[in-house]
Amino acid sequence: TSLTPRQKEVLELVILGFTDTEIGDKLGISNDSARNHAISLLNKLTALSRTELIVIALSENLVNKEWLKTKLADRVALLQTLSDTDKKILEMAATEPDNRLIANDLLISKRTVENNLTKIYDKLGVRNRQEAVLIHLLA
Repeated sequence: TSLTPRQKEVLELVILGFTDTEIGDKLGISNDSARNHAISLLNKLTALSRTELIVIALSENLVNKEWLKTKLADRVALLQTLSDTDKKILEMAATEPDNRLIANDLLISKRTVENNLTKIYDKLGVRNRQEAVLIHLLA
């Protein structure tokens, strides 16, 4: 898959967890333009979510994984603080967007999955699923 320079810029920022507003501010474009670029990337890479976009971008080497590892090394190291259950939930969250299905697979409640994900975000110092999945994929 070939990306334009602007698409690569937006992709890197999406991967780093920037919101559309933050992307717009960083690149000097409107929020709508930033959102449209992100949507365009989702469509181009046939991703259903920003989390899936990260998985695809890393698997297809659309971003420099070593650069990301260096930039996020402190957070990758924090993966060691996660319990085995947390690690399994995070691993599943990389490919399964539905917490209910993760819960069914692990024979726990959806609420337990949601609570564990919140704890994972806190432990890793991230804001959301896509940032946590990125850290997991860089390990």
